[in-house]
Amino acid sequence: MKKAISVALFTVLFIAVCAGALFGYFKYNQTDFSFADGTKSGTLEISKYNGDAVNIEIPSSYHGKKVAYISKEAFRGSDIESVTFPDSIVSIGESAFNECEKLSSVKFGKGLEYLGMFAFRGCVKLESVEFSSELKSFDASAFLDCENLKEIKLGDKAEFTDVNGVIFSKDQTTAVWSPADKDLASFDYPQNVKKYGAFFFYGHDEITSFDFPDGTEAVERGVLAECKNLTKVTLPQSVKRIDHSAFYDCKSLKSANLPASISSIGDSVFSCDGIKNLDTVLTVKKDTYAYNYAVQNKLNYELA
Repeated sequence: MKKAISVALFTVLFIAVCAGALFGYFKYNQTDFSFADGTKSGTLEISKYNGDAVNIEIPSSYHGKKVAYISKEAFRGSDIESVTFPDSIVSIGESAFNECEKLSSVKFGKGLEYLGMFAFRGCVKLESVEFSSELKSFDASAFLDCENLKEIKLGDKAEFTDVNGVIFSKDQTTAVWSPADKDLASFDYPQNVKKYGAFFFYGHDEITSFDFPDGTEAVERGVLAECKNLTKVTLPQSVKRIDHSAFYDCKSLKSANLPASISSIGDSVFSCDGIKNLDTVLTVKKDTYAYNYAVQNKLNYELA
């Protein structure tokens, strides 16, 4: 009888311990991270961080499924101070860590391929980040307003290259990112640069005028936004579109020519604090898309 009672008590205790451990496991994942199905079958994404721990290690799997993605705004505005990614993470979504103002340490895994827009925007304590992966896609918006970020170290297999602290595409035809304190007005650019990526010159007040190179087909989003001392922009005849916010909040911008080749102009291109910049005079040809744009938006213009 005593033996039976002992076995029963042991069984109950064992179940209780296992249940407690299992409950703790579930509590950690369900409370601290919210999960959703990933893009690929059998994968998951972290859709929200709900915890209050400040030093985070992203799990590589959950319930037998690979954690491969960090979704849009998952950690936005949280008080985390460090984050370590497993090799399973291939994509970090738009604004995933936006406004994490206490974040000072980021360790990326070897699987990361994609870094979304504004992924780490406003992470003012970041001073250096290093990629050890085959990084395939990111632009300057990923680290916008990271005013203390001095360097981005690239893995050997990344599809980008470092030229004196400035990041370019591997073939050096596209300028991608530079530190906020880099003087881009006097920088010695590679001879084959043909494109300046999104937000590349953002907030660089040393830029007073800029001539886009011949062959440029698109003026990328936010490329010269917040350049307070920019007074003149010259576009070649090859330009077909100007993306949104390209010259946003360029308060000193006085002149910009809009070639007849342009067929698309995004929102807030010539706006300051959300209001149209009436100090800018656009040079346009009559009966072109650019001419109609100037007339419809009641912007100052002169005919070429």
